[in-house]
Amino acid sequence: MVQLIINGTSYPETSGDKYSYWLEDLGQTVRMAGGNLVKEKRGQVYHIGYEYDYFNPTMMQVCLQQLRSGNELSVSFLMEDGTYTSGLFRCRKMPTPTFAFSKGFDDNARGVWHGINFELEGVEAV
Repeated sequence: MVQLIINGTSYPETSGDKYSYWLEDLGQTVRMAGGNLVKEKRGQVYHIGYEYDYFNPTMMQVCLQQLRSGNELSVSFLMEDGTYTSGLFRCRKMPTPTFAFSKGFDDNARGVWHGINFELEGVEAV
């Protein structure tokens, strides 16, 4: 099942705890005249964490172009109940993959990008 779609590109399904989403409060902490701290909450935004063991070079190129563009990304992501939610996101944490070689069945090494992980942050409050 596809967990994450960014600008029309379906990302491979991850396993275990490598895909997550959560709501984070928007606001600021204000120190009152009496010295106590008060958190002013203005809304919430979704965050999405995604990690995958390896991408082939073509998928890695697409991923990096999307995330490094600096543009808002149209994202659909899987919720707990099996439905999808869509919204505009920006990349909060860029992937820092490493390049490795894997052996195929015929002992021919092929290059793959390994250890891909990134985080997206919602642009609009929910």
